[in-house]
Amino acid sequence: MPNAELPSYIQPGPLGFITMDFARFMADTNYAFYRDNAGESSGANTGASTGGFKEDNKAGFIEVNGQSQILNRDLRYNFGVRYVTTDQDISGPVTIGGVRQYQTLTGDYSEWLPSFSAAWDVADDVVVRMAASRTMTRPNPSSMLPATTFTDQSAQVANQATRT
Repeated sequence: MPNAELPSYIQPGPLGFITMDFARFMADTNYAFYRDNAGESSGANTGASTGGFKEDNKAGFIEVNGQSQILNRDLRYNFGVRYVTTDQDISGPVTIGGVRQYQTLTGDYSEWLPSFSAAWDVADDVVVRMAASRTMTRPNPSSMLPATTFTDQSAQVANQATRT
């Protein structure tokens, strides 16, 4: 497909954004044929790994909100706790002993995440606020993929790691 034809696939999208007519592009370029006949790579030349993720997430939250008076001034507060649990399956291609196969790493984690906040009107135009919470930063699943990754754009240098 010549580059000059690519703009013909751009179309108005929702909320003023542009999008592409992917169905027409894929039909006009015989995309499915080339996708199905392409060799598999465990990583792009940008260093991104190939793989997949499956997650089951569950969470629950309970919160209490209230208001009281301290020294004839309003105090508003809330506190709560969130429970989260996640089961993960992370899969990616690896070559072990010259045999290419998919490896799936499974894991799970759960956390209790409490929170508290308060606002006290110490004067008509002054509010003292405070808050505290426990947060959780999830690991980046792409960094956990078992994979071969290329470290340069010319794809001449590769690293292979099996993460456990």
